[in-house]
Amino acid sequence: MLFSYTDKQLNNLNGDTAVYSVNSEFARRKHKKLVVNKSDSELASYETNTITTSDGQEFGVVATKSDLGTGFDVVSLTIGLIFSILVLFIFKL
Repeated sequence: MLFSYTDKQLNNLNGDTAVYSVNSEFARRKHKKLVVNKSDSELASYETNTITTSDGQEFGVVATKSDLGTGFDVVSLTIGLIFSILVLFIFKL
């Protein structure tokens, strides 16, 4: 199985605020759901385990990590069971 994404699609994923919502401070400030790696049955009302971009692509969350020392936040997303995308960004308050 081969997945191919254009620069526009990847920029759309990184540009949407949902990707940055792995950071609890950002999610709270922007009134977005906190992106977490939990099953549907474990989610609180203020959490989500999927990211849907403005162009309609839906990604499942595989893992999240926030490093307070460096300011890096990371989310790993998947489409289906095999393919995953690692999104790394620096979050500055």
